[in-house]
Amino acid sequence: MKVSSIMTIIVSITLAVSGCSSDDGGNGVGPTDGLQTQQVSGKVDIPSESPLTVTDLQVGSALGDGAVGGSAAYTVNTPVTGKHQLLAARTGSGKTVLLGYLAPGATGVPDLSARSTAKALILMNPFFIRTSSTQKTDILNRLESQTRASLDQLEGYIKDLLINDPQEALNYTKHPRIFEEAAKIAIDILKGYGTNTGVTPTGAKPLIVDAPADSIAFKNPTSIYYAAGVYERGSTTLKDVYLIESHSDLSSIQLGWPPKLTVDSTRTPCKIGDGAFDVKVTRGFDFSSGSDFSLDWSKPTGRANLANTGKAILELIDQAVGYKFDVAFDKLNLNITSRQAGKLQDGMRQQDGWKMTNVMTKIIVDNKDQISNWLWGEASSTASKDFMDRTQQILKSVADVVKIVGAGEVDLGKAAPFFYDLTTSTPETKYAITQDQGILTENTENEPPDAPAITDGPEFGNVGTSYTFTVLADDDDDSVSFRFHWGDGQTSNWTPY
Repeated sequence: MKVSSIMTIIVSITLAVSGCSSDDGGNGVGPTDGLQTQQVSGKVDIPSESPLTVTDLQVGSALGDGAVGGSAAYTVNTPVTGKHQLLAARTGSGKTVLLGYLAPGATGVPDLSARSTAKALILMNPFFIRTSSTQKTDILNRLESQTRASLDQLEGYIKDLLINDPQEALNYTKHPRIFEEAAKIAIDILKGYGTNTGVTPTGAKPLIVDAPADSIAFKNPTSIYYAAGVYERGSTTLKDVYLIESHSDLSSIQLGWPPKLTVDSTRTPCKIGDGAFDVKVTRGFDFSSGSDFSLDWSKPTGRANLANTGKAILELIDQAVGYKFDVAFDKLNLNITSRQAGKLQDGMRQQDGWKMTNVMTKIIVDNKDQISNWLWGEASSTASKDFMDRTQQILKSVADVVKIVGAGEVDLGKAAPFFYDLTTSTPETKYAITQDQGILTENTENEPPDAPAITDGPEFGNVGTSYTFTVLADDDDDSVSFRFHWGDGQTSNWTPY
């Protein structure tokens, strides 16, 4: 794995961006906004036994690189934002050997060292990377107190690699141990925040809550995008299709064990007029009907697929380079292979956030020109395409890092930000509703299944012996999955749907 170029873009690109912003109170970069920059200085610290020479290194930020002088001091330009920014020290061959986070306002400019690298690898955990800068500061403080011994050990591993194999010190394929240790420390930090009930798949789906005027109001309890296909009662001809929008990103991440994602409900009115209608609601990442209309904006499934694929692309770009775009999903043109579509569906069914991240990264790499045109429209230029070139290189590295630092315990792996909301939603929901002069007179929803019951299976058993259990639930024609809490703190994996 190459970790080089992580969080690196160039100033001409940031100045070309339109319709995007930075979160955590950072300064947004709009169509006519300039980019406020600052100059920060620090030192590079490598073990004296290392064959590396500090003057052979460069320190990179989101605005480019700065040389390292003979005194090991570096100076580099960075954007002024409300976010923690990742700095990377690279060799002349482009290999990243040291990492460190710059706090907002250029406070606490890091000396790039084995210790700052250890902290950075921990902070790149999928949960931590999406937290606010205030939370990041608290996490960094806890690393020096709650898990100091483990942090010291990880620092020692990195020092050894800087001495014995410095060019490949952050190569996961050769040296997975440091990434595995970083994942363990991240989990310990999360557990140290205390316990909460966590998030379990609930089958949450949009609810029809009102019929104001000539529209139906849906309440969307998750951050996923659904599409509603509207049919006149008894007809199989699609009358209209609407995108049921929710949040563009997660509203908060509650630290603790297991980590908890919270999103507020959003009401979205869909104008369908008076009369009797059937409404079919479909979520995204359903490619089972073939590629002809899986990404067709005029079809319910295609609209949900495009919206959620676009949302995933925007989330990953934000994680990679810290910019959030606000663009219309109907303008997105993608080429997704049947193999990629199958992997997206598998990732959803298996609740595998890593698989989703990996395949989405490949889709971005394969569609970088189309995505550039989507993000910038007529303003798309050589600079914007260069942005996508750099971003897709960053994403390749980030995807590999997410794979290992997000590994560990099952709940953490499944609850990777954004994709977890997708895996907890139902594949399809059907409604039969009737309006009369704007008043909802009938609202027959596809109800969630009743609590399952074990109808057959032993109460006791012997170690090493396999047993069969039969579980019954009123599935109401839904796809359902089960798991078993054995009563001793152990929980089984989810069954197939």
